Amino acid sequence: MIVREFVDEDVPAVADLFCRVFRPRGNPNRAAVAGHLRDVYLDHPWPDADGPSLVLDDEGHVKGFFGVLPFPMRFRGRPIRA
Repeated sequence: MIVREFVDEDVPAVADLFCRVFRPRGNPNRAAVAGHLRDVYLDHPWPDADGPSLVLDDEGHVKGFFGVLPFPMRFRGRPIRA
């Protein structure tokens, strides 16, 4: 297993993982979940190569996801990354 950067090709697998873990009952709209994940974690306005979202990859199968939402802020007048 390896931990690597979350990329667009991982979106369907992460959406499936999300639905299995957080919506185990019912029939969630996987396409909507996938679109939301793409919007929030890949297409946000503040990408950060130093702190990307990550997946746990087990020989091509996504087994885990760590979502990172970098946000530029200021602290005491200085720019920081939160």
